[in-house]
This record gives sequence, C-alpha cells and structure tokens, in this order.
Amino acid sequence: MRNNRFLLPFFLIAGCIVIVFSPSLRNGFTNWDDDVYVTNNPDIRKVTIHNVVKVFSSSYASTYQPLTMLSYMAQFAVDGPNPAVFHYTSLFFHIISGLLVFALLYGLSKSYFIGIITALIFAVHPLRTESVAWVADQKDLLSAIFYLLSLLAYNVFTKNNTRKYYWLSLIGLVFSLLSKPMAISQPFVLLLLDYICNKNQSKKSLVEKVPFFAIAAGFAAITLMTQHHSGAINSYPSLPVLDRVCVPFYGMVFYIVKFFIPVKLAALYPMPSPDDHFMNFVMLASPFIVVSVAALLWSFRAKSKTAVAGCLFFFITLVPVLQIVPIGSAIVSDRYSYVPLLGISAIVAGFLARIINKNPTKATRSIVYTACAVLFFAMGSLTFQRCAVWSDSLALWNDDIGKYPSVLAYNNRATEYGNRGETDRAIEDFTKALYCDPKFAKTYDNRGIAYLAKGMADQALADFNKTIELDHDYYDAYNNRGIIYCFYNEFDKAIADFSTAIALKSDYEKAYSNRGLAYMRNGSFAAAIKDFDLALALDPGDETAREKRFQAITSLQTAK
Repeated sequence: MRNNRFLLPFFLIAGCIVIVFSPSLRNGFTNWDDDVYVTNNPDIRKVTIHNVVKVFSSSYASTYQPLTMLSYMAQFAVDGPNPAVFHYTSLFFHIISGLLVFALLYGLSKSYFIGIITALIFAVHPLRTESVAWVADQKDLLSAIFYLLSLLAYNVFTKNNTRKYYWLSLIGLVFSLLSKPMAISQPFVLLLLDYICNKNQSKKSLVEKVPFFAIAAGFAAITLMTQHHSGAINSYPSLPVLDRVCVPFYGMVFYIVKFFIPVKLAALYPMPSPDDHFMNFVMLASPFIVVSVAALLWSFRAKSKTAVAGCLFFFITLVPVLQIVPIGSAIVSDRYSYVPLLGISAIVAGFLARIINKNPTKATRSIVYTACAVLFFAMGSLTFQRCAVWSDSLALWNDDIGKYPSVLAYNNRATEYGNRGETDRAIEDFTKALYCDPKFAKTYDNRGIAYLAKGMADQALADFNKTIELDHDYYDAYNNRGIIYCFYNEFDKAIADFSTAIALKSDYEKAYSNRGLAYMRNGSFAAAIKDFDLALALDPGDETAREKRFQAITSLQTAK
C-alpha cells in the first residue's frame, strides 16, 4: 500500500509531462546551436576513443560540457541526425527531473501534497519549454538530473549519516558540472539543506563541504577561462554604467515576474535601449524591488521557513547566470530558470498546503484542489502551445521577431531562408538585421554568402570586406573572401586569405580544402596535395577534397 502511494504521484507527474510536451516530439532541429552540438558536429558522429577524448578536451558553444556531448554521441549512434531521437531523450530527461523534484520535496517536507504540487509546477510551467523543446539545451536537463540526485543523496546522508550517500552526493555534483557548469552553486545549497533540516553548522559539518566547494571552484575557473578564450565574456558596452550594475537585480525580477505571468516568452529577449523608457525604468528600479522583497522576507523569517528557504534556493542557484560576470549576449533566458524556479514552486506549494492545514475542511480542500487543477491546466495549455514555436527555425524566429525584433532573430531567420533556397528573402532579412545593429559582423558575412549564392560577387566582396573591417579575427570572412578572389582569378590574394583563416583557426578544414583548390588553379600541385591531405585528416568524409587530391596528383605526374 505504501508503494502505491508513491506510484500514483510518479505516474501523475510523468503523465502530465508527456501530455504537455508531446508536441515537441514532432519538432525538428533549429539553426540556434543545434548545428554546433549535433547536426554539424563531427565529434559526435561516431563513438570512438578519439571522439571521446575530443569532447573531454574541447568546449562547445563556449561551454565545457563533456557529459552532455557524450549523451549527444549516444543519441546520434541510435539513428544518426534524426531529431525524434533527441526530442524523445529530452522528454525522458525532463520526466526524470520532475520525479526527482517530487522525491526531494517529499523527503524534505514529508508531505505528498507539497511534493506533488511543487513537481507539477516545476514540470509543466511554460518557462520549461525552451529546455525541453530545444535540443541544444539538453545540458540543462542532464545537469539538473545529477544536481537533484546530489541533493537527494546529501539529504539521506544528513538524516542517517551513511557515508556512501556523502560520496554519491559528491559524484552527483561532478557529473552535474560535467553536464553544465551552472551547478557551481550546489555547495551553497547544501548549507541551505542544513538550515532546512535544522542541522548545526559544526566544524565537522563545514569540513564535509570543503570537497564540494573545491570541485565547484575548479569548474568555475575552467568555465571562466573557456569563456574568456572564446570571447564570450561581454561587458555590455551598449549599456550605461548604472544599467550594467542593475543587470543582476533585473534578472531576479524578470524570472519572478515570468514565473507568475508567463507571457511573451521568447528565445531572445531584448537588451535595454535608450528609447525604451519603460524597460530602463524597470532596470533601474530592480535593485529597490529586490531589496524590498528581501527585507519583507527577513521580517517573516520566523513565521515561514519554507518561504525563506525557497527564496534562498532561488537566489543561490540563479547567481551563476545573473550576469555578475557578463557572459554572452543575453542578460536573461528562459533556460536559466530551469533549476532556480524550483524554489519559488516550493513556496507556492507550501502556501497552498498551509491554507489546507489551517482550515482542514472538505470545502477548503475542494477549493484548493480545484485552484490547482485550473492552474495546471492553464500552465500546461501555454506550454503545449509554445512547444510548436520550437518546431523549426522559421517558426522560432517568426515568433521572436513578432515579439522582440533583434539583429540575431533577423539574422537567424535569414539564415534559414538561405537554407531553404529563398535567397532574396534571406538578403532582405540580413539587411533588416543590419538596421537593428549596423556593426554586427556576422550578418555582413552571412549576407555576403547570400549575395555569392546569387552570383553577385561585387556585393559579396563588399560585405566580406566589411566583416573583416569590423572583426579582424573573423576567420570565416577570410575564407569567404578567398572564394571571391578565386572567382576573380586572383589566386595569390585567395591563398593569402585562406592562409589567414587557417592561422586564426588551425583546424579549419574548409580553408585547407579551398586553399588546395586555389593552389591547383595556380599550378602549385604539390602544395595543393598537402592541403587536401590536411583537409582529409580533419574530415575524412570530404569527398570533394578526396576527388581534387586525386586530380592534383594526376596533374603533378603529368607535369613531370
């Protein structure tokens, strides 16, 4: 009978997740990092020792996440680049997370009601859509599973002092960090669990946390070095100094507001602009809002331990993505809330449980249960609808442009138009993107490629020149300009550009192959063969390089 009481919540939570996120199972890939992680990633195409070593020694999209890459490798081995395999895996990961949330909250509160309500809010909230429906965000799902397992193991260790659970908690932290470095907040959450469980912070208890803090600090250092090396650290030069100080506070306010009012969700949210007076007001007001909420919470600390613990969990787990160290171009993202909003979900569940406990009548229970049903239906409906937004690149960027037009949204939609052969529409969107930000080098390069596809070499050359003017290290632009020079039969200039691209990116297979072609056209067959060899070493599947290498060998033998 006792086991049945656990089976019912598990089936309820899993069933709700499957129903709400079922549209995502029909989705394809998008051109927003899915190519970096899966569709254009040679490192996951085969399970080999070389590729395993490569994912553990490389970063992807400016993040060190080898366990996530191994997961992609395993999924690719099932049926190649079939998006259904990846979406089913994402859904499975989210189900596991939902069940672990129930287990953790039940373990802490000993309340089935709090465990179930927290897990359902966490599981079906519209803010979860990005993490579940977007293949490239499996890192958040996988990291959360090990994060929650680590907390569960630590909670068991705290209660029965069984040492093996201590080591399981430590291993869970390592695996979580190997999936995504956001888990560096976990040691502080362990201190919070001690507070929730009324565990005294003795010297022994603090010493127990030292390995957790040491591991988290090590991964934090690796992350900062990786982000710095990839150029992902961003000082937000477009923001006034005062606004930059307010960014972390704005993030906290943003996620709380979106939790209670999950409307106008987007893949990319806008940066504040001088013309947006309302957003600038919210940005500047956010520190005062956060301080006021913190003061209110402090005044109620003795009356509501659940509220204090939930808010502290929210803040602690959100710190790594509050842009205190500004990373990337987004100051907020739905995916950043995956673990943190578990704290707010628990507060809501605790509040509802308190209503029932204060007035435990049948009428009160009926009202609360009905309110929960309406809440879950509303959230589930919004999530169900939003899954379709992630069906493909065009749907995703149409949604984003309809809400928050931006240089990246136009650029990415234009890229999708280009992939579909709609070159004129691509050029039109690239031009709109440059109206949003005339200094965005990537868009000039992309528009140059579109011009080249239409045979408009002069316009393409102008865009590649502009790209290099804005970003001297943009290796793709040198490679693309080299192609234009080949078109003009200026092979020396082409070889110089391909060489610059290779100097900037030593494993740039396309540049080696293109330089080999330029050497061939220039009559330097020996140099061409060497470049084709290098290209094939980097990508053995490059049939064009293989064919041209054979032609170069034949031409060299004929010349002799």
